[in-house]
Amino acid sequence: MAILRALLHVSLPLVYQAAMVTVDYSEGGKRFRQLMFVVIEDMIKLKVGMWMSKSTIAFRAPAAEFKAALPIGLKVQQSVQINMDWLAAEMNGAAARTNTVAGTFQRSEVLDAQMVKNRMDTNAAINHQIQKILTKVEG
Repeated sequence: MAILRALLHVSLPLVYQAAMVTVDYSEGGKRFRQLMFVVIEDMIKLKVGMWMSKSTIAFRAPAAEFKAALPIGLKVQQSVQINMDWLAAEMNGAAARTNTVAGTFQRSEVLDAQMVKNRMDTNAAINHQIQKILTKVEG
C-alpha cells in the first residue's frame, strides 16, 4: 500500500496489520473449513483514533473439498481489477477526512486547555475571596 500511496501522491503515515485464520466447524451436520483474512489500516500515528478495514476475505468450502476449491477462490480474488482513478480519489478523500478529524481533535485540545485555565482562574478567585473573608483582610 505504501508504494501505491506514493504512486498516487498520497502521503499519510499509516500502519497496516493483517491476520489470517482457518477454522473447521460443523454446520447442519456437515464439516466445513473457512479461511478468513483481514488487513486493517490504522491512523494511529495521526492521533485521530481512526482505523478501517482495507481488505476482508472469507472463503469456505466443505472440509473435504477445501484444498481443491481454494485455487478457485484465489483466482476470483486475484481477478479484481482496481480503477486507479477511483482509488486515487478515494485515498485523497480519506486523507481529507483524516485531516478534518485531526483538526477537530486539535481544536478540542485548545478548548480543553482554555476550560482548565478558566476553572483554575475561577477557583483561585474563589479561594482568594474565602481567604479574605476568613482572615477579615481587605484588598
